[in-house]
Amino acid sequence: EDSIEIHKTGSIWTAHMLEDFQNEQGYDISSYLPIIAGMSASSSTGQDTGRVKEDYNLVLGHLYSSDHADVIKDWTASFGCTYRAQAYVLTGLDVAGAAAAVDIPEGDNSTSGDGIRNLASAANIADKEYLSMEALTSASDHPVWFEALREINGNLSDGINRIILHGTPFTKSYTDVNNAWPGWTFMSYGCWAPRQPFWEDMDTISNYFGRIQTVLQDGTAKIPVAILNDQTSAYNCLNGDSFDKLLDNGYTYNILSEVVLEEEGAVAKDGVLCPDGPAYQAMILNSIENISCETLEKINSYADAGVKIYVYNSSPSKVYGTEKEGNNDALVAELYSELIAKDGVTVISDSDADAAQQTLLDQLKADKVEPGASYDCDGLEVTRLTDPADGTNYYFFFNESYEGA
Repeated sequence: EDSIEIHKTGSIWTAHMLEDFQNEQGYDISSYLPIIAGMSASSSTGQDTGRVKEDYNLVLGHLYSSDHADVIKDWTASFGCTYRAQAYVLTGLDVAGAAAAVDIPEGDNSTSGDGIRNLASAANIADKEYLSMEALTSASDHPVWFEALREINGNLSDGINRIILHGTPFTKSYTDVNNAWPGWTFMSYGCWAPRQPFWEDMDTISNYFGRIQTVLQDGTAKIPVAILNDQTSAYNCLNGDSFDKLLDNGYTYNILSEVVLEEEGAVAKDGVLCPDGPAYQAMILNSIENISCETLEKINSYADAGVKIYVYNSSPSKVYGTEKEGNNDALVAELYSELIAKDGVTVISDSDADAAQQTLLDQLKADKVEPGASYDCDGLEVTRLTDPADGTNYYFFFNESYEGA
């Protein structure tokens, strides 16, 4: 299933939205419909109308999983198949959480870098066999192998373990008009077909993919650092490398979400989060303002279990959505105060991004958080995997620069 690309002029609605909203949020939304419709309005009850809209977003995200992903996954399982999907973007839908809800999560060109690391957190914590990639989505009609492999190797380094090349040209266009060589291509992207002169190289390239993917699929990725962003950012596709200084020093990272932390494997023991999977040694709370009390309680428990916690340019102060018993701003403040008072919790606050990352890097080293490999080289990334049968370590290095490392 391709990415969620909803084109609409109004708000999303369902036949049972009123009932579903009542069940999920505990109140009747009917009197707030002008707000949901996007009209400028205030509440006579004093309710924060922005937070009502956030409740609506949360219900949409929940319905995607319960009434879409779960239904399709059960249907495909009934005849022995699996469900592969690019489960993004929808306001209120936790991208990594949605990835955990399908059998095979998949990314595309909109999820490069941190976007893949976000999907990888779901694949690693939920123990998915595959993290697929609709690769080279924006490739031209005449791709250069050097550039194509550079992009794909970057995808593999970020967490992908199954490459699917995007685009096969048709001999005719959808209007039944014959197209000139190499054939009609959707949006002129991708021409992976025998009519291309480079096709004689495909065996060499696909065999390379096969060898790398065998190790990536069979091994267990060991990721030193887990990053948790503000709850609102979990609803968007990420890209780029937000913590490049960590990567340049061997500290591979996944970007988690609150929904992913609900997975059965998201437990901490002896200073390690998800010990049977990625085995995160440290968690960074990155630029967080919105966070649920349930998640803060879990992070407190992780700190108690010895996981190193770094509060990085964060000031958790409110929940997303309306305040409720057990999930409100006052409890957020109380739980956050408990957290920063614990041993093994470090607060880093610096408006200078480079200085803040350097402080974080120095603290990781001081706290003896072990990187995937030890080096200091701009543009170099490493992925460490272990063989679950005998514990052998395998290393995948990716150099994103044009200079030798």
